[in-house]
Amino acid sequence: GVVLAHARSSAVDETVVGVGVSREGVAVAGASGPVHVVVALVVPDRVPSRRYLGWLALVARMLHGDATVEAVRTAATSEAAQAALLGTLRDDVEAGPG
Repeated sequence: GVVLAHARSSAVDETVVGVGVSREGVAVAGASGPVHVVVALVVPDRVPSRRYLGWLALVARMLHGDATVEAVRTAATSEAAQAALLGTLRDDVEAGPG
């Protein structure tokens, strides 16, 4: 499973995305099963709501596919996890609209 936590904060000056992985999985209230991937999105307070929602939609799209989540969960390095997430965006761009 995957959890996407998100917030606006005055504690950051730019948008930050963090990824945590638990190979064994952790129990998270409200989740239907063990959570293996946690993604945190923090956006500065000053960012307009439309842009904040755009960031949230982008990260959600990155996590949409089971194959992507599995690739992140099993990545041997943080670079491999990042590549799996960014590869999803590259595939979307190459596929084009609609």
